[in-house]
Amino acid sequence: MAYPDKNEMPDLSRRAFINGQTVAFEPNDTILEAARRAGIFIPTLCELAALNHRPGTCRVCLVEVELPQGGREIVTSCETKIEPGMRIRTRTAEVRRRQKMQVELLMADHDENCSSCKRHGKCGLQDAALWTGADRLGLSGRYKPIRKLDMSAPAMRFDGGKCIRCLRCIEVCRQVQGVSALCLTGTGTKAEIGFTGAVNWGSSDRCIECGQCSLVCPTGAISVRDQGCDVFDLLDDDSITTVFQFAPALRVALSEEFGLPSGMDVQGKIVSALKRMGADYVMDTNWSADVTIMEEGTEMLANFERAKKAGTLHSKPFTYFTSCCPGWVNYVEKIAPDMIPHVSSTRSPQAIWPRLGWLNMQASRRGICGSFRSCPAPLKKARPIEIRSNAQTAPATLTSC
Repeated sequence: MAYPDKNEMPDLSRRAFINGQTVAFEPNDTILEAARRAGIFIPTLCELAALNHRPGTCRVCLVEVELPQGGREIVTSCETKIEPGMRIRTRTAEVRRRQKMQVELLMADHDENCSSCKRHGKCGLQDAALWTGADRLGLSGRYKPIRKLDMSAPAMRFDGGKCIRCLRCIEVCRQVQGVSALCLTGTGTKAEIGFTGAVNWGSSDRCIECGQCSLVCPTGAISVRDQGCDVFDLLDDDSITTVFQFAPALRVALSEEFGLPSGMDVQGKIVSALKRMGADYVMDTNWSADVTIMEEGTEMLANFERAKKAGTLHSKPFTYFTSCCPGWVNYVEKIAPDMIPHVSSTRSPQAIWPRLGWLNMQASRRGICGSFRSCPAPLKKARPIEIRSNAQTAPATLTSC
C-alpha cells in the first residue's frame, strides 16, 4: 500500500496490514484476533477465543508475515502476537498449500464415517477441508490408528477415531467447570483424550456429564448419548400413553434450530413439533418446579427451626443449596461431597413431574414420560422406565446439545 504524502500515513503504533488492509489492534492481540475483529477469515480448529485457548496444535491457521530484515515467514496466527507495522498475508499460494497439506494430514488420522457422525454438516474439520480445498481421497484414513470407542458413560460418548487432539474439551472441563475430568494421555501418534484417574468414561469419579465438552468439540469425537430412537419406539406403541415435559430454558434455546432469531420464544413450536411426532401430552416443567420450590422452602424452614431450638441460628447459620439441577447434584456427589448435607433432599422438577403429574392425570393407565432438556446430566439418572401409580419414575431424556 503506497502513501503519497508522509503526513497521510496512518499511525502505526497500533496498526498493521493484513492482505493490504489497515487493521487496528489491541495490546497483546494475536494475528488471528486482529484479523477476526477486522472481518478477515483465517481457518482454525483448535483455537477457542472464549477460553483464551490457543495451543496451536491443529496448525491450520497459518499466515505469511513479511520480516523487517527481508524475506517471509509462515507462522501460526493463533500464537503469534501482532506488532505495529506488521504486514501479513492470509491467502498466498504457499499459505494455502500448507493449510491444505495440514488438513489432509488430519484427515489421514481421522475416521471419516461422516454419515453417522453427530457433527455431520456442522463439523469444523469438514469446513476446513472445504475452505482449503483438501483432497480427501489422497490421504483419508490412510494412517488411522485404532483408537478407543468409549460408550461406558450413561450420558456421553467418546470416539477416539474422530479426535484431532485440539484439547478444547480438556480446557473447558478445567476452566469452565473446574472439574478436570479429561486429560491427554500418550505421546506422538498415540496421544489421545483420557479420563483423569479412570480407565474409561463410565468409571470416572470426576466427570459430572454436563456436556460442555461436546459443545466445543469441532469434530463430533465427543457427543451426547442419543435416546431419539428409544423415544420413537415408545411413540409408535399405541398401548403406551406418552407424556413429554420440557425445560423452561428450551423456549428460547431452540429458536435458532427453527431458523429464527436467537432468544425468540418458540414454546408453541416445541409443543406442535412434539404433538406431530405422536406425543399424547406435552406439559411444562414449571409446574413441578413450583413443587420443588415449595418443598425446598419447607425443608429450609424446618432446618431454621432446628437451628433455632439448638441455639445456633445466628452463631452458626446453616447454608442450604437447591437440588434442582442434576448436573449440580452430580458435581456435589463427585467433586464436593462435604457439601452433601447442605443440599436439599427434594427431587428435581424433572423427577417430580412424572410421579405427581401422572397420578393427577390418569394413574390407572400405562405410560411413559419423556423429558426434553438443555443439558445431558439428567441422562445419568434417567431411563425410559414404565410409569405406574405405585412406581418410582425415571424419564427418557432428549437434549438440545
